[in-house]
Amino acid sequence: PHVEASRVQRYEAAAARFAAALERDGMFLPSGACGVGWPETRTPHDSLVSRTPYLVSTALAGVELQAWLYARTRNERYRQRALAALDYTLSRLGTDGSFPVMGDGPAAEGAYVAAAYVQEGWMAADMFLRDDAVRGTLRQALKKHVAWLVQTQNADGTWGRRDEAGEW
Repeated sequence: PHVEASRVQRYEAAAARFAAALERDGMFLPSGACGVGWPETRTPHDSLVSRTPYLVSTALAGVELQAWLYARTRNERYRQRALAALDYTLSRLGTDGSFPVMGDGPAAEGAYVAAAYVQEGWMAADMFLRDDAVRGTLRQALKKHVAWLVQTQNADGTWGRRDEAGEW
């Protein structure tokens, strides 16, 4: 609502091109996850590509982007991708309500980093898909997830710790 129609059309076209590029590059995985892409390089080469499921890209490019494109176009393909990606993020939620650490060493992304991006994807799914079944599923997942967040908050109001191996 804050952008004129011509700009929204450009945004939509750019998002659709990005989604098409992800599809062309094989980044939408059968599990519903999105692959990592080309880590540590700006030059995409098949020999360097990683199609390892990546929770952050799944939340952003899988859930959020696809749900927004569905809301704009009503193209069922975008909705199905968003739902598959959403299901993948939900499957990664641990029994304690946390998300797994991605990677290892100083570049590892901890459970709180994943949580921030996944929560963004979940909000987009709620907002753009407008599906009562999705909302019900999210409510159930959020009970466990929010309980974990509240339980693991530090006394100073922050979350997580960092050491030489990264956030944990």
